[in-house]
Amino acid sequence: MNKVFRFSSMVMCMAALFLASCEKAVVDEDTSEVSGETVDVSLSLGGEYIHTTEGPLSRAANPDVVYGLNVYARKDGTTTYSKYAYGLFDDVSKMQVTLRKGYQYRFECTITHNDEDQVYHAENLYSAPFLNSDGEMAQQTQLDNQFHYSSVTNLSGLQSGVTNVSETDIANYPRMYRYYGKLEDYSPSADGTVSISLKRAVFGLRFKVTPPSEGVVKIESWPTTFSVSAGDASYDHASIYTFNQVDKAIADGYNGNVPVTLTWQHTDGTSKTETKNINIKRNVMTTVTVDVSTSATSNLISLTEESGDLTEENVDWHMEDD
Repeated sequence: MNKVFRFSSMVMCMAALFLASCEKAVVDEDTSEVSGETVDVSLSLGGEYIHTTEGPLSRAANPDVVYGLNVYARKDGTTTYSKYAYGLFDDVSKMQVTLRKGYQYRFECTITHNDEDQVYHAENLYSAPFLNSDGEMAQQTQLDNQFHYSSVTNLSGLQSGVTNVSETDIANYPRMYRYYGKLEDYSPSADGTVSISLKRAVFGLRFKVTPPSEGVVKIESWPTTFSVSAGDASYDHASIYTFNQVDKAIADGYNGNVPVTLTWQHTDGTSKTETKNINIKRNVMTTVTVDVSTSATSNLISLTEESGDLTEENVDWHMEDD
């Protein structure tokens, strides 16, 4: 009698666990179907992104712009979100997702806009930051302009700036525009629209270097390294970079320091080196002007801000010869 009771209790416990696991997953492990009463909603993207596009947001495919989205769900009355769907798009008009009633939803979106670098892809299979993962193994994601419904797999790199810029090269701070945004606690309704506001997660660096009277000036930093020799034309180049922590970098006032080392190598074999921390800021193009001279003038460092779509700041760096 006791053995029968224990067996029955075990069966009841297993059944309860099974029902609990079914309760947590809104969709099956990997399926294109969503059960229960559902509604279809469209997605709309705005915020800082909308002000920098060159055409209507509803335009068809743009090879320079890719949109990655994750959707999470939680049952009404609960607090924990679980994976629900993900997708990779280059056509915003096809961003439509089927949502199950009785659940709240969280949306996460990132946009890459190619500039000097681009996200590596081959035959519409995209690498980081658009790899998909089930928590154990990551793989390239196909850009097919549709959502894939899964409780175990989604795009795992949307919050990171790490980007495959070629088949073998990875950039922690790729030279491209990047946007990120989230929307939480969305309750679906028939013919509804999900509006996600996105913000830039980028900074700019511009180097202006006057060639030295003799020798070579070398500029070294983690975003870029280059040299300017006597007799060269003046160097002037600006780049946009993605921050490494994209989800944090969209905060107003986000900033950090970039150590920049300047080395003046003289023709007689001697050299002089200086290092400065250049403060980089979200949405700011920082211009570093470098002048090496044999004149006995003091070092000059100045910061100025100008209005505009991307704020500008200037750093004047004068190195004098001893």
